[in-house]
Amino acid sequence: MLMKNAKNVDQAYEWAKFVATPEGSAAEAKAFSANPSAKGAIDLADATVSAFYKAAYPEDALEKLWWWPSASSSFVKLRSEYADEFIAA
Repeated sequence: MLMKNAKNVDQAYEWAKFVATPEGSAAEAKAFSANPSAKGAIDLADATVSAFYKAAYPEDALEKLWWWPSASSSFVKLRSEYADEFIAA
């Protein structure tokens, strides 16, 4: 997300592209002690972190995760109302 009056917008977009790469994701994960989010980044992580991650998510476990739970119509309605109020503020 960028603020409306952000400076260096081009650099921000380049940063976003970089952290979406395996190398950038691995570097960001190391800097913030987090899990890398780009495909292939775990293979570039520290050996201890990589081994822990692979033990936590063996074989095809990540492929079986459901990333986006279903949203009830009441939730979607409330979320839309909140978004409208936020944008109007």
